[in-house]
Amino acid sequence: MKFKHIHSNELPNIDQYVKECINSGQWFLFKSPNRDTEASYFLKVGKEIYGLDESGNILLSLQSEELAMEELFYFDDVPRPVSLSNQFVGNL
Repeated sequence: MKFKHIHSNELPNIDQYVKECINSGQWFLFKSPNRDTEASYFLKVGKEIYGLDESGNILLSLQSEELAMEELFYFDDVPRPVSLSNQFVGNL
């Protein structure tokens, strides 16, 4: 799995709250190679998965479907929580 960083303006139709949930690890924004749809991205929220277009609009909803997360996305310009393990490594 690859971790990718993008700017929030690349997906302007995703709400700021959703972007914060993605950056905090509560929800997952990803691309999947094994799904034939017009969706550019997928958003996993609990057990539901939403297919998104290239600007972040919801195209479809999938329930309990397994998709491989090939690329996992985070937003560079949205705050992310500091990992406790990363916080202590800098102090050693």
